[in-house]
Amino acid sequence: MPDSTYPAYPIVAFGGFVFTLLPLTWLTKRSAGTLICMFWVAIACLNQFVNSIIWHDHSLNVAPLWTATRLMVAIGVAIPASVLCIIRRIYHILTFQFLVNTPLRVRPAIQFAKAIERDFNFGQKQRALCEDVCIGLGIPVLQMAVEYTLAYNRFQIFEGIGCFPATHNVWPALFLVSGWPLAIGLASSVYGVLTIRIYLRSRKQTNDVLRSAGMSRDSYWPILTLAYSSIVFTVPLSATINALKFFQMQPWTGWHDTHAYYHYIDQHPIAAWKNDTPTLIGLELFRWTRILCAVVFYANFGFSEDARRAYKHAFSTLARPCGTQVNAQTVNDTLSFRASENPVELSSTRSAVTSPERGAAHSSFDIYNNESVGTGAETIRYYTVNWDENILRCNLKCPCTTSVTVVRLISIETEWTDSQY
Repeated sequence: MPDSTYPAYPIVAFGGFVFTLLPLTWLTKRSAGTLICMFWVAIACLNQFVNSIIWHDHSLNVAPLWTATRLMVAIGVAIPASVLCIIRRIYHILTFQFLVNTPLRVRPAIQFAKAIERDFNFGQKQRALCEDVCIGLGIPVLQMAVEYTLAYNRFQIFEGIGCFPATHNVWPALFLVSGWPLAIGLASSVYGVLTIRIYLRSRKQTNDVLRSAGMSRDSYWPILTLAYSSIVFTVPLSATINALKFFQMQPWTGWHDTHAYYHYIDQHPIAAWKNDTPTLIGLELFRWTRILCAVVFYANFGFSEDARRAYKHAFSTLARPCGTQVNAQTVNDTLSFRASENPVELSSTRSAVTSPERGAAHSSFDIYNNESVGTGAETIRYYTVNWDENILRCNLKCPCTTSVTVVRLISIETEWTDSQY
């Protein structure tokens, strides 16, 4: 019986690998949980791509060195764990700021930034990073070690799927192996509900806190959407898989009986496993959820403001050798500019923009502003300026001739300088 999903599935899996890593070019300063999630989803898609190519028409042990079943076990826990890192970090950012003694409603945005700079020091950031790494990488590694104690074969091969873990379906496995994604998903759900509760109670103050922590509206909404969508998929899917395993559970007879035939490799033709309904459902859910994770990840980060800016820059870079001239009319964009120590007047209708140096990026203009931001002698080192650009003409042959005409200044917002966390 031929595999009806070949070659569609390998193509989709490889596309998931590429598109998952694509946002890495503009997500380098995001939280550790986001990068860990990207890493695991990309590895999952790449692993499924290789497996579906090698074993698309047979179940022979032709690549014993590739059988990355331990990695597959880790991925099943790593993706929910990385989502837990993301939603937990956002919750801690909000609750940390809400524990400040002075009420939030009387604190301007500049005081939020200075409070975080004073209290959330370098040591605490390193501790938070270590916590995310322990959750996103430590739990999957621990899962690989635990799964070995319940593996009755080194691995098994399913035609059309590839190598697959051979975990003994006994009651200890329900708590030590298959129950981890469900437990982590439930923990993420608790953090998600608490985060929504804080946001709904004080929406404006929450936006100020997140902005002060280096997270603009365009940056934290994709992160929240990724976390909540992953929670929605993780909990019901894990519950379904555990329910299927529960009805096929076998008695636990000890270590020696479980590992008696550890080096024997089970081989399952496609006609055999597709006629077994529970096995069919479990395998199809396993491999297609990896693709679903890649789709959800790219849908949240591949169409953001940072993504569109990266696409424009990539297009300009590729078109420059061809001598292409780009003319854009009515372009709305958000750019970050550096404040000068020698400010000049910035009116509400036209700004003073210096010409970029030869070869400099088109977004590296200096903005000079004499308007007071904050209170007293406090200084904001970076601004986020939202422009309505009526004319944007760029001759890609000569970067030094780039000119920007700003017609209307929409708004100016403070931006926290330390966006690493």
